[in-house]
Amino acid sequence: MMDDIPDNPQVLIPYDRHEACSISIAAKLAGRSEQTIRNQCKKYHIGRRIGGQYEVSKPAHLMLLDNDTTALRAYLAGDRTSERVLKYFERAGVTGSAQKLKNL
Repeated sequence: MMDDIPDNPQVLIPYDRHEACSISIAAKLAGRSEQTIRNQCKKYHIGRRIGGQYEVSKPAHLMLLDNDTTALRAYLAGDRTSERVLKYFERAGVTGSAQKLKNL
């Protein structure tokens, strides 16, 4: 799906607890197993370990579910302000954080 993932993917950076959800919640939303979500975190960098537990970026997870590789690449490269990325923050209900980043 994605061959050109940045060397240092910027998932959940800067960290915002409103952007993150647990593996179990992501699995329920996607209708997939927790192991599948863990594997997607590793392969597509939609989440990362924080305090020993995986946390999933809700916007990045939606990008993956929509197969929007352009938006996911931009997100992983650190883009938090383009319209293509912001629409996923809005869909995930993380608009306050995304708006703060846009105004920087």
